[in-house]
Parts: sequence; structure tokens; C-alpha cells
Amino acid sequence: MKLKPGVRILGLRPELMVAVVAAESIWSKKGVEAVITSGVDGTHSKGSLHYKGLALDFRVNTLPAGTWQEVRNELADALGGDFDVVLEKDHIHVEFDPKEPIGA
Repeated sequence: MKLKPGVRILGLRPELMVAVVAAESIWSKKGVEAVITSGVDGTHSKGSLHYKGLALDFRVNTLPAGTWQEVRNELADALGGDFDVVLEKDHIHVEFDPKEPIGA
């Protein structure tokens, strides 16, 4: 796992470690190293969970051609319903966003 230069992870919530471990495994199976391109840094939409330490972006352009959606689906399956996993035009966005109260 690598961080793109300038990426800040200080302040990430521990729940996102599950996403880091899952992404590393999935990218590794595709023969490439996973790269986090945004943590608590960068410019995102108003109210973005990045600013709360609850979201990460992962690079996709190093993945084999035609596998981006497949990788997104594998990551979503690995993380389950408490995470949203969105394939954007140049990255996969992952956020911890439980639909049920934690501990319910």
C-alpha cells in the first residue's frame, strides 16, 4: 500500500483500516500495488466524509484495463453494508457510512 505524495491520513477513523486491508488484498490479486490518493486532504464536496476522516480514495488507473467495475464490486462485497463504495471517473471512493446506528 502506498500513499500518493501529499495525502494526509492523520485523523482517519480506525474503521477505515478494514477498507485499507481489503483494497490491498484486491489490488494485489490484480498484480498492482494499491495507492491511496486522498484521505483527510484535498478538495471535496461540501459535507464530504473525507473531512471527518471517514473516507478514502484509491487509484484505479494502475489496474488492468476493464477491471475497474469488477474491483469496485469486490471491494463493496468485502466491506459490506456499512461502507459505500463508488467508482468515480479516476478513483474508487470508499466511505464508512453505516445505515443503522452502531451497536444497534
